[in-house]
Amino acid sequence: MKTAMKHILSACILTLLGQFCLAGPIDDLAGRARPGFRPKLSGVPLMEVVVISDCTNENVALNPNLNFREVDMAMTRKTVYVQEPDGARGMRLIFDSKSYNDLQMYDVIVLDVNGGRLRVNDRTGSVTVAGLTPLAVVSRRSGSEQDVPVKERLISELTDADIFTRVTLKDMEFAFKDGAIINIKENYGQYVEKYHKDYKKEINYRMDGGRAMMKDAHGNAIGMAVNTLCNWRRDGDGVPQGSGMLTGVITDEQMRRYGSNTGRYLIRPLEKSDIKIDPKKKSSAWTMLTGWILDGFNGKQLDYEKAGPSEQPQTGDRIMSDTGAKSYLWTDSGARTYTTSDWNNITSARQGAVWHGAIMFDCMARDWYNWDNMGNAESVNSIFLEFSAAKVKPGQQMQLCFELTAGDVNMVNSWGFPARWQVQCSIDGGEFKTLPEACTADESFSLRPLPCWCKKVNTGKYNKNFNTQYDFGMGSQGHVFNLPEEAAGKEKVVVRLMPAGRMGFALRSHPHEPAEVPGSYDITRASEAKSLISFGSIFIEYKK
Repeated sequence: MKTAMKHILSACILTLLGQFCLAGPIDDLAGRARPGFRPKLSGVPLMEVVVISDCTNENVALNPNLNFREVDMAMTRKTVYVQEPDGARGMRLIFDSKSYNDLQMYDVIVLDVNGGRLRVNDRTGSVTVAGLTPLAVVSRRSGSEQDVPVKERLISELTDADIFTRVTLKDMEFAFKDGAIINIKENYGQYVEKYHKDYKKEINYRMDGGRAMMKDAHGNAIGMAVNTLCNWRRDGDGVPQGSGMLTGVITDEQMRRYGSNTGRYLIRPLEKSDIKIDPKKKSSAWTMLTGWILDGFNGKQLDYEKAGPSEQPQTGDRIMSDTGAKSYLWTDSGARTYTTSDWNNITSARQGAVWHGAIMFDCMARDWYNWDNMGNAESVNSIFLEFSAAKVKPGQQMQLCFELTAGDVNMVNSWGFPARWQVQCSIDGGEFKTLPEACTADESFSLRPLPCWCKKVNTGKYNKNFNTQYDFGMGSQGHVFNLPEEAAGKEKVVVRLMPAGRMGFALRSHPHEPAEVPGSYDITRASEAKSLISFGSIFIEYKK
């Protein structure tokens, strides 16, 4: 009773004095943090903030795994995003129970965070207060959209101050425009009656959270996070083909199923209406130059430039593009190439499914390296893409986009491959130079395998049962790379995709343990693991 009366009196005093907020109250919270500590808050003044999430929404936060076959689906309901009235800073609140959270979009609340645990992200400085109860909300009133300042940004204009605030990104489009808003192997997600009702027995509830790769007209990229319980993510409308605006909450959460670094920022739209992108391709800022899209069901035949007289594909044959200008795709690893599925697997009457093939590169993990007589790796082998950029005018920007995954949904074939890769580019026979990824700015990226059932692995160092790993992806992972400016107008541009080191993707006894651990599993000349790596699509675009 005394606590409740204190809150009432405090709120009245704040109202009368017009002192709802100190200057920069969230900055003040951030200043209370120390590295490695999550202090219990006390002595924090009340603050007025605006709610920019909704307690009924399924896309507020990533629902984490509790174990290999169970996901904490309450996390998104326990999470609230609030921002200062001027939109300068935002923070994340996590209640102890989803029943404690009844806050709705645009509620204006007086917040008491005392008693909560403070977390400040070491990388971005974002503020989270966890362990909250209903007493944290001292008062509330219904607000409106007018209570939230419009914050329009280009991706390049985002700063850490935008984290946990509502932002509209400009000139946005989907990097990959096939299938649904997120393309995943559906039977590893959560059950959604709208499109799983005839497939219920195949749903095993092991994963949540997909990522669509978004890009803008200026060569930048960002991941869009969408939870599997969002029934609008696969409603049969397909992916908008053009460009437009994308509104959502900016977060700094990492999606480990999509790599060890998924970018400094993600964006979470709360409703499909937040994705205001033109359905017509004519508004896109980018034009296809060449690529491999493989429309249609897996099994589509590849066209080869034959290196020898055999009618059957041979090692060294180059795969010819099926879209745009003539270009070539091949490998010097000795891998067999053939078509497989892109694993976008809910079909027939189930909304939003568009089947495509994928190009598989099938070899042993050790074949990605050249070994000397002592068993030392002298060099690495690559996947090459060669094309002409002669029709691209100097100054026009070009991008390489591809969807990549490993494995074949069989755990036996879903480990031991090179865990990290990099992209390099050569122009007119010049030196190969490493390219940073547009989304992360990193010069290497993590490769993730497709989802797998638990299974006994009896190969090499492994001879035991393994559970579904937390680092298995939900589907193919999209990547965007900006090509060098000087490539425009050149006759011969070669891109190569190659392992970045010998660290292999390791299976772990406990599925929550990381698969990328230097020294845990290094690929050697004697390694017996297979390497199955497939492109869902791969193409070059240039700016109009």
